[in-house]
Amino acid sequence: MFEARLVGSDGCEVKELSTPGEVYLMSPTIFKGYLGNEKATKESFDEGGWLRTGDIGMFKRSPNGTNHIFILDRLKEMIKVKGLQVVPVDIELVLRELPSVADVAVIGVPDENAGERAKAFVVLAESARTSQNEEELMEAMDEYVQDRLDESHWLHDRIVFVDALPKSQSGKVLKRELRALAV
Repeated sequence: MFEARLVGSDGCEVKELSTPGEVYLMSPTIFKGYLGNEKATKESFDEGGWLRTGDIGMFKRSPNGTNHIFILDRLKEMIKVKGLQVVPVDIELVLRELPSVADVAVIGVPDENAGERAKAFVVLAESARTSQNEEELMEAMDEYVQDRLDESHWLHDRIVFVDALPKSQSGKVLKRELRALAV
């Protein structure tokens, strides 16, 4: 049997549904540590023996009342803005609400004042490609994010329109390729 819990960036357990946190697992079948590598073992497990997966997830309840865990991102994909941890998927979910957005991926880019800031790579929906100019679309997207998320998530001019996002054979966005484009 596996147990799962979520831990927020503050180190406290996340108890609310639809609130992201790092996924921690506990099971008698999980390995106990790395042989001869105490440092890696301490980094991988908390004091209670829970395995830190490095995944960001959230619990949601289905219509029949069953809780399900959804994996949203990897912890190493987190963006650190002025010491705050920003989950890229939070921005991606907001942008996907817009009818002009067909697909989106968000990465962190260096920022002189904040450490890092979010940068969005957006694939426009076909209807948006012909109906609006890119500057108006960028402004509308930025305002939409600002109305829904706090300042650490704001994009300003860090929105890039692309024809397609680089993806693996399994359909996962290759954010390392986006980082190469961002420099």
